[in-house]
Amino acid sequence: MKKLFTLTFLSVFFLIELNAQCTPDYTNTRLGLYPLGDSIPCATQGTAYDQTIQIYSPDSVSIMFGSSPITVHVYSIRIDSISNLPCGLNYGFDRADRTYTTTPTVPLRGCMKISGTTTDPVGEYLLKVSATISTSAASGTFADASTIPGLGSSFKIFFRVKGSSSACAPVDTGAFAPHQTATCKSNDFTNVNMISNPLASFQIIPNPATDQSIVTFTAASNDEYETIITNGIGEVLSHEKMMASAGENEISLATKNLTNGIYFYTIKNGENSMTKKFILSK
Repeated sequence: MKKLFTLTFLSVFFLIELNAQCTPDYTNTRLGLYPLGDSIPCATQGTAYDQTIQIYSPDSVSIMFGSSPITVHVYSIRIDSISNLPCGLNYGFDRADRTYTTTPTVPLRGCMKISGTTTDPVGEYLLKVSATISTSAASGTFADASTIPGLGSSFKIFFRVKGSSSACAPVDTGAFAPHQTATCKSNDFTNVNMISNPLASFQIIPNPATDQSIVTFTAASNDEYETIITNGIGEVLSHEKMMASAGENEISLATKNLTNGIYFYTIKNGENSMTKKFILSK
């Protein structure tokens, strides 16, 4: 049965690197984001923050487009990057590839966790989300997802920081609301388990990539690792295993069977993974 809401479920996926995974609540049937995207609890300056947000959507929903409802089929959503999250706060998802899909019989379910400690100024931060989405209303990669016709308002994420002795100010969603700017510029995904991850110094050189590019990463110990290349809609194009040595490792970027475009390279070691976006330009 189709539900009527304003696609706030799209707003759920966006925040910065995580130090612990979350667990989806498969009994949750609250449509969209819970807590809602404009009512995420405040972070307090200098105090540890930890918040899990649940995601739910059926494969088709009704949204208001102007004054008329239209049906939108949700095929897949992948989060590429985010900017302006207060520094010191980390994010992650239950899926390392950050790609969520639906089918007529399997709804979209997942979760996101935000944690860490920030000392950024008190105020409201409007986050900028870059996402690759596929729906019957709009498809493609959007550097600023809030500009998607008919759906953009669903990608406006408001995050608030309060002082240690002050109350949390109400969210101001107005067009001219004053918004803070994060003191750092981190907007690139790394891994789901940032703190405990044994992977480090993961680079693709050069990027934009060519058929001569290499991947370098630092491993904490001798162990088996997986390398995975996916496209913008989460399709796995390459999946290989390798033995890495403790310390610096270097491997060739396998681009022989790839055409020019945007891809994602993931290195996995058990529960730990790191993902980077690369542009192939042969």
